[in-house]
Amino acid sequence: SLHWLPDGRILYDSAPNGEYSTWTVEASGNTREILKSGDSEAVSPDGSFMVYRKGSAESGDYYFYRMNLSDGEERLLTKKSGVWTTVSPDGKWVVYTRY
Repeated sequence: SLHWLPDGRILYDSAPNGEYSTWTVEASGNTREILKSGDSEAVSPDGSFMVYRKGSAESGDYYFYRMNLSDGEERLLTKKSGVWTTVSPDGKWVVYTRY
């Protein structure tokens, strides 16, 4: 995933040690910071939160969580497994696919 944030930073996923993590970096390439382990799926249009999934590759169950980008607060969004998500333009809805 790769997302521009309203403050000019870029949010992206990388696996420098073989395990995915979500990072932010200034557009200049300076000040790289890790936000959390795991990968991001979507960012709200106003850049206030991101949606990510975590779960088990063995079971195939992945659940979506929301994380506030200002304070790191996380909460579970789904109780069913899913993939591919997006946030509505007004930031009020998260849509995902189940199969």
